Amino acid sequence: MWFGKKLAAEQTFVYLSITCYNMRHLVITIAFCWMLVSCRKDQPLFDGHSCSGSCFILTGHLTEAQSNSPLPGTELKFYYKRSQYTFFDRTEYLGSTTTASDGSYSFRFDSKDFTDPSAGFFVIEGERDGYIYRNAGDQINSELALFNLDSSRINIPQVNNLTLYKAAIIKFQIKAATVTNFDFLLVTYSYGTNSYGPVINGGRAIDTTLIYKTASDIPTFINWNALGNGVSISQKDTLIVPFGTEGLYQINL
Repeated sequence: MWFGKKLAAEQTFVYLSITCYNMRHLVITIAFCWMLVSCRKDQPLFDGHSCSGSCFILTGHLTEAQSNSPLPGTELKFYYKRSQYTFFDRTEYLGSTTTASDGSYSFRFDSKDFTDPSAGFFVIEGERDGYIYRNAGDQINSELALFNLDSSRINIPQVNNLTLYKAAIIKFQIKAATVTNFDFLLVTYSYGTNSYGPVINGGRAIDTTLIYKTASDIPTFINWNALGNGVSISQKDTLIVPFGTEGLYQINL
């Protein structure tokens, strides 16, 4: 009886040892693969100008949205994101270039591994101090263009004209008394393509200030709604924040 229990315990120990061994190897394999993927994302596949033969040619201008003036000296990075889902991020870093004095850019690379539009899509990213992308709030603010290419575009320039917005600060000062019994307050703002904003729970005293970046010198469109528990209050406004200043928008409920 005792011998049987000892044998079972030893078998369990061996099983756990093998399991732990396999798990260690799995973790090491995952870490190694992650390191390879990370290195691939950091190291450019192309220099952007020496391609000959069957090439994709990306070109266009980067300008300031408010004035349409060129933005020279801005680094642009080019990526290919494969659409098939895997455990790892399959983003490939194609390379980078810098905009010229007139805001123009050009980037060319070998097309042979990227002609199937169903396999993935291309992304151009760019950032510049004091500027923001067309999406408001905490949304991705460096993706300047997303597009597909196929074999029909080989050696034919793909023109993507890009814009960045000169930035300013907007503050939302929100106050509500405890007697205000709405369920939630939705505040959104936009200046370019997509709107953004928080949802704030009601039924309590509120005294808070939210700070975001917006585009300067052009209209910021504001929309807020206090709803629920028999309350329905909505308002739309427009606020222009001059460059170098901060805009303040107050909501008192």
